[in-house]
Amino acid sequence: MRFFIFILDDIKFRKEDLSKPFSPNREMIGTFARCVTAAFFLSHALRKNVKVIAFFRSTEKSYAIVFDGKKLKYLGPDERSIGILTSKAQIKLKNSEKSFIYSTPGIVAYYGSLNDVFSRIMRTVGEKTKIKVFYPNLNGILFKDINYSSNSIFTFSLNSTFTVEEQKTLKNFDTQGITFAEREILVDRMVFLLNNEIDRRHDKTFAKY
Repeated sequence: MRFFIFILDDIKFRKEDLSKPFSPNREMIGTFARCVTAAFFLSHALRKNVKVIAFFRSTEKSYAIVFDGKKLKYLGPDERSIGILTSKAQIKLKNSEKSFIYSTPGIVAYYGSLNDVFSRIMRTVGEKTKIKVFYPNLNGILFKDINYSSNSIFTFSLNSTFTVEEQKTLKNFDTQGITFAEREILVDRMVFLLNNEIDRRHDKTFAKY
């Protein structure tokens, strides 16, 4: 399984934000939607071997929304489709008395820290499984020169750099900074390049759909 973790500030994915081009949340919604599209979509299908985890950092209660490629339904590649499904999960979680909810097919949401997100990943792949966590760093290793395992985790902060707490969490794992060029590129482009590179190397194993 390939994991993409996108960390962003806790913003509301409201329907009005999807309809108004100049709403304050529209830019971040668009950024996140492009990342989801780059993670999942092939020419005529969804990647089944990918999980996208949106981690919403909050001063009150942080939470995660998980998109599972094996179970996803109703997900389109457009900003509105992704935004509406994300909004449904946000509303359902915040209106529930439970800390974990099932939203729509292939999408769950739960309250927890970034460390909880990694703990759930470890339970998914097996506690004794060796994993490596990659994050963008201009001084890192070129993404084409890295050996990726089948359980690689790619972590991105969409709003800014990682917070001090997030950096502490990452240090608990085997991490590696990766670079894509001599200059910064958009996160969705990074995701696209990573998927293509891994598919190119492991076509029979990784590109099943």
